[in-house]
Amino acid sequence: MSAMECLKHFPWRVPRRRTTDRTSGFAFLLLAIAAFFAAAASLTVLAGFVVNTHQRKTAVSGLATIYRAITGDPARDQFGYLGDVGDYPHTFADLVTAPAGAAGWNGPYVSDASLSGASFYDSFGTPIEYFLKLSSGSQYKLAIISQGPDHSSSNTASNPNDPTQFTSPFPSVGAGYFNAAGNADNVAYPDFSTDAAAVNYENVGTLKYNIVNKDTNGLVNDLVSACPQLYTLVVASHTRGSADTMTLGYSPGLRSNLIQGVYDVSVTSPIIQGAFFSESVSIHPGKITTRTLRAGDIDSSLLPSFTLFVTNNTAGVVTIKRSGALVGAVAPGAQNANLGLVAVCGKMTAETATAVVLDTWVMPWGTNSKRVIGNTYSTLTVTNLAASTVRRQLQVIRDGVLLGTVYQRKSEAFPNIPDGATITINDQTGGLVATSTVGTSDLFLSY
Repeated sequence: MSAMECLKHFPWRVPRRRTTDRTSGFAFLLLAIAAFFAAAASLTVLAGFVVNTHQRKTAVSGLATIYRAITGDPARDQFGYLGDVGDYPHTFADLVTAPAGAAGWNGPYVSDASLSGASFYDSFGTPIEYFLKLSSGSQYKLAIISQGPDHSSSNTASNPNDPTQFTSPFPSVGAGYFNAAGNADNVAYPDFSTDAAAVNYENVGTLKYNIVNKDTNGLVNDLVSACPQLYTLVVASHTRGSADTMTLGYSPGLRSNLIQGVYDVSVTSPIIQGAFFSESVSIHPGKITTRTLRAGDIDSSLLPSFTLFVTNNTAGVVTIKRSGALVGAVAPGAQNANLGLVAVCGKMTAETATAVVLDTWVMPWGTNSKRVIGNTYSTLTVTNLAASTVRRQLQVIRDGVLLGTVYQRKSEAFPNIPDGATITINDQTGGLVATSTVGTSDLFLSY
């Protein structure tokens, strides 16, 4: 029997089922088509996700560019529009075209932003939002925001590029901002979605000069702090020049608030012809820049003398000494007691009858002076309300000696001020703003 004949006699031979095979093939074809469309749909969703993710990254990059155009990168000594002009742009358009009266403008600060007319647009084709809150005595807040893929936001400003039109809720509420209608997919720089403090921006730093000289007076013979008024600091914005220049009478511990940027500083003195020292200094936001200068030697025993007046607000006799030598005694409660002529630049001390030191200071150069010895000491806090251009800075003076400056919309605390001390507030040009007297508790002044 042949092989073919054997196969014909096997009972398990599977017969052909042509109709069923056609049905199975058709079903398979349908499944294949369905799988194709499902895969295509998945690819479409994936492609949409990739495009959306790319757009968000592009949006963040664009927002960061505008943010840095305003603030610069202080870590690299780049201070942006803020450092050049000394203020924030009124709208984003100021980053491209200099606004009227903007001394120091050195733009354009943005060259690759998406512009349509005077408006900045994000990668989704929607106007970018500019959030800025400047409150006196409070932390400044800044954020640049995209409305995201849905082109919607709770901010109803007719011009989103103008921060004065920004409507609540504000980004300073952090995650709560994203719960408002239209904000869920918004993109922001910096990202404040998990930390509301991310919108805080400190734009002011502190400049501190320590000037020392050797006092060759035999009673001293040591390095000492230069006496108040012997030196003058002329501080000018490197970009704004005469539009932002301040002259400060030096005193030990003097601290000046300055908006971030580069400043040209010259140090002069009535006993030196020309500038004793000059340099350019970078002021970084939130940081103290300290400079120490060694001036020429002096002999405080040979310097001119001026009248010293002392007020004693304590309950006991106060003894006044200069470099350890007795100057005079002041009865309890005495006001403006005349202690006669005292040579300038000497180290002064006020002591109790048991030699407990109540106060130390340096006799100022070139003028009669007053010193108040208090029964209580308090903190003076001054807030600059920025009421006018000449009040960009407020100068805070205690009994004729400059304590420091307060920049616009900032608050500065000055500790250890005795009751009865006279406080004078001058503007940036030295013009009188107000005077006040410290009481027996902390004093808060706003101008």
